[in-house]
Parts: sequence; C-alpha cells; structure tokens
Amino acid sequence: MKRKRIFRAAIVVAFSLNCPRTPGGEPTPRESGPPEPIVVRVPGTVDDPTLPRTVITPVLHSTDPAPGIPNASIVTFIRPAIDGAGNVLFWGQFRRDGEPFARSALWYGQPGKLVPIMYDGMPAPHFPPGVEIGEPSSSSAIAENGMLALTVGLRGPGITAGFNDRVIYVGWPGRLRKGLQGGDPAPGTERGTIIDLTLPFGFGAQISDNGVLMVLAYLSGSKVDDTNDRAMWIGPHGDLKLVWRKGMIAPGTNGARFRWADSIKFNHAEQVAFRGGLVHEHGVGFENGTGYWWADDGQMSLVARGGDQAAELPPGVLYRANSTSDPAISAQGSISYLMGLTGTGATPDNDIALWVIRDGTTSLVARKGDPAPLAGQDVALASVSHSFLGASERTAYGVKYRGPAIDATNAYSLHLGDSGGPAQSLRDGDTAPAFDPAARLYGVGAMPSELIMNDPGDVVAPTEIVGSGVGPLNRVVLWQRDDLRDAWFPILRTGMDVGGQSWFADGVNGFDAYWSMTGGSDGERQSFNDARELALILKMVDGSKGIFVVQFDWLGDTDGDADVDLIDFAAFQRCFAIAGDDDCVTFDFDESGEIDETDYGWFARALTGLRTD
Repeated sequence: MKRKRIFRAAIVVAFSLNCPRTPGGEPTPRESGPPEPIVVRVPGTVDDPTLPRTVITPVLHSTDPAPGIPNASIVTFIRPAIDGAGNVLFWGQFRRDGEPFARSALWYGQPGKLVPIMYDGMPAPHFPPGVEIGEPSSSSAIAENGMLALTVGLRGPGITAGFNDRVIYVGWPGRLRKGLQGGDPAPGTERGTIIDLTLPFGFGAQISDNGVLMVLAYLSGSKVDDTNDRAMWIGPHGDLKLVWRKGMIAPGTNGARFRWADSIKFNHAEQVAFRGGLVHEHGVGFENGTGYWWADDGQMSLVARGGDQAAELPPGVLYRANSTSDPAISAQGSISYLMGLTGTGATPDNDIALWVIRDGTTSLVARKGDPAPLAGQDVALASVSHSFLGASERTAYGVKYRGPAIDATNAYSLHLGDSGGPAQSLRDGDTAPAFDPAARLYGVGAMPSELIMNDPGDVVAPTEIVGSGVGPLNRVVLWQRDDLRDAWFPILRTGMDVGGQSWFADGVNGFDAYWSMTGGSDGERQSFNDARELALILKMVDGSKGIFVVQFDWLGDTDGDADVDLIDFAAFQRCFAIAGDDDCVTFDFDESGEIDETDYGWFARALTGLRTD
C-alpha cells in the first residue's frame, strides 16, 4: 500500500539570516523560527473559494547578508533544488567585507535555517588540517530522500592542482563521506588507471531520488589514451559499477566503438539511458554514428541508431542520426526518445517521431505529419518535441499544429497522459484555467522545455496569457497541474506582490527559475518535490531576486495532505455552526466567520476523495 504523503505548499522568498560559526568551522543557523509565509490568491482569477491559495515562504534575497558567513554579503545565486522534507540546496557567491573578490558556497536547509554546507575557505571534511574547500561546484545535487552529492575543489597541503584538487562528498548533512577524488583508482578499470583532473571540467556526480549516484570522469594511466579516457559509473556510494567507457564496443553495432556519451538519465534502480556517438571507422559515418543505448544490471543494449529501421514504422523508414534529443527515463525503467527519420516516404513534413518503451515493448507515440482530428478539421502535427517521463508513468511532450484554421494564436499544445495515450492538455488560445473566460493561453510552445513533474504526477510549467487588462508586466503565469484533481491551477503571476516586491519575467522563453525537465527519479536536479513544494528564483521589477518555496493551500484540507476527503469531512462536522475557532478557519469558504450551510456547499464541491500517492 502506498503511504499517504503530507502536502505542504511553499515558495522560498527573501529573508535575512545571521548564522554564527561554532569552533571547528561548522556553521550553525541562528535559533529562530521559520520566516512568516505569505498566503495569496493569484490576481485576476475568478471568485471561487475552492481554488487553492498560494503559500509563499522566504528563503533568501539578493540584498541579504550571506547566511552563516559573518561579515559577508550575497553576490549572486542560481536555481535551488529541494528534497522531500523541504530542505533547499543552491550554489551562490558571497563577498566578505574588505575582500575585492567573490567566493563560492553551497547553502542548505529549511527556510529560516540556511547554513553554508560547503564554502570557499572552510576546512575540508575528512582531510588533514590545513586542507580547505576551494570552489564548490554549481552542479552539486540533493535527492528526494535528503542525500547530497557535492563536488568541490580543494587546496592546501598535499593537494596538487590538476591532480587531486577535486573530490565528491556523498551523504546526509552532518554525515557526509568522502567519495571519489582526483588521483584515486578508477573503479572497475585496469590496475594503474586513475581519476584524471587535468581538465577543469568533466568530473562530478548526479544523484537519484533514493541516493543512487552517477559519476563521470576522465581517466589516465599507462593503458589510457585519447581513445578510452572517459568513463561513467552508477551505484550507491562505495559500490560504483562501471557502466560505460569511451572505446568500449557499443552493443548492436557489429563491433563499433563508443566515442562519446551524453544526455545521461538514470533511476534509482540503477538503470541508465543515454545518447552515444561512435568512432567513425568500420563502416560508421555521420548517417549511423549516433544513437541511444540502455543499461540495466550490467547489461547494455541498443535502443535506436541512425540508419536502422525505425520501430513501428513501415519498412525502409530509417532513424536519422543527426537529429536526436535527450532521452527520458522513469522510475520503472520506461524510456522515451525523439529521433529524426529518413528513407522511404520520409519528407520534411513527417521526418520526426517520438517513441516510448515500456516493459520491453516499443510504441510510436507521435509523428510529425500525423492527423490530429481533435484539434480541428484537417489539422496535422507540424512538429513534435522531446518528451518527459514521470515516475507515475505520465508522458508529457509538446506539439505544433498545422492546418487551414491554425495560426500563431492556437498552434502549440502540451500533450499529457499515461500509457493509454497522451492527449491535449493545454493549448494556445484555450481559456486560461481559473481566469475570466476572456483570458486566453499563449506561449504553450515553451512549456515542454520548462516542465517539471514530481513522482506522483503533478506538473509545473509556465505560459503567458492574453486578454483585457493583460500587459508586459502581468502576462506570465506559472501553473501547477494537480494530478488528483486532473486540472491546472495558477500558482504565480507576474506583477503580483511577493513580500513587498513585484515579480517580473520577460516572457516564458528562458524562464530559468528552477531545474526543469526532471522529477528527481531520472537523476537530474529537482526543484519540485513529491510533497508538491516548488523551490525557485523570482526576479523582481527593481532588479533584485529571491529564492522562494511555493505550495498550494486548499480550503477544506484540514490535515494538510492536499486532498479533501472523509477525514476532512469528519473535522468539518465538528466545526459546523462554530464561529471564531482557529482550527476551523479552513472550512470558512465564504469568510463569514462562521461555518454554516454555505460553507457546506463549497466543501461538497471541494471534495476530491483520498489521495493515494
């Protein structure tokens, strides 16, 4: 039985912290309560008390002192990640008073309790005295279960630049362990082969929901040259397994060797999907030198390769190697991939397609040129985007339509659904959900690249809206699709007040507010956790910015689990005809100060049934 998850909605927003350091260099947060959350309704929405309110909780503002680092100010920071307990992790820079240069840090913690878990100049854990942290990597990550994978630079006695001056730390805060370091033996390789840090990039780790690691590194040694000097490992800390190495034979290719691998996705079952390139020899060229591969339990197999017969299409239709995108992977091991087509019958009108592989069966999801009768008469797909696969087996991808009645106002759509077949979920020109009917959606075409989905299947993505009263300062809306309610709800809108500042975004392209196209179960950094908390950056009209955690508050949901069910109804009955009881405020839908028949009517509308994720 799946356990019921506790729902919390929050936005991480601006606030100041003063975190003194204790002896030994470990920063500790000031003992204080969490910042006061801001509870708002999105401006312009219809008057419906069953719509969720947005709860915004401050984390950091660009004008704040640097949390946990005395006499220092914030210089900049990037998008935050978040774990299942609501702890955020983000990279930023600070400047100490009197220093002309900026230093880097990784901050971690709950709103109001941020600490610099790694920062330039602190003693390096598990190293001799005098060894310090240099540059923490901005690619460091946090898992849903709270584990951290931090790549940091080192300096001090015994540390040599370009040899052993970077290390990966793995574990929970307070229990971080030293992982791979430059100069260490490379797991699973021939004796004498080591992790090579000659290049200032290419070494680091990603982490999946349950703490499985994927590590990439360059290699050096007596048997290493430029044909076999790159490798990938996967597994828990202390049990990394070599999955891929440059120069190894690529399965399904009659002996061709790998030249590179990128766009790597992996799950907590240690399954890996990636895009790979082949060495141009033995019949390999541009037309068949790229493809997708899959690895599971030490066995690798070919998924699709340029020049091969395209799955589920007529004979003679071939995959095109120079038209690929990032694959996607689910927690259950399903994968999806987008690839161009060539060969028999392939034209510019039908030369891209999207596939999903579930339980070993490959299915064609969509192909450019396919008819789309539900989108209008004589409408077809003009393009198909790469897809996203959630742990819930939801598939999401974007399309562009073409046809006699298609123009710039209704051409783009987001498709969303389960293995039974994704369907149109939002489309340019549709009425904006929860807004006045005159407000219409625009910019849906940008949703696929800005989409995030958590494991239960809830989705977050931005669009613009058009209509009366909509202008450059209030046209962007950030949406959340609640999987239980099967509906989209606005979380934020530009121009709305966030703690005394107005949020500003110059359109949906280049949104850059959170880590997108991930849900954590694919090994990428997640900004949207399974408790439906979204950690993000908001830029303000005055040029400042803040980190926030956002979540929904549903009236009628007395136990905070994001549904309105019989447990909540039992609480409603206890509150009926009561006035002035703070425990009953969530049932006062009409804000009359008393729980009465009117509130019962709204409560009945808000009922959802039990959430089972």
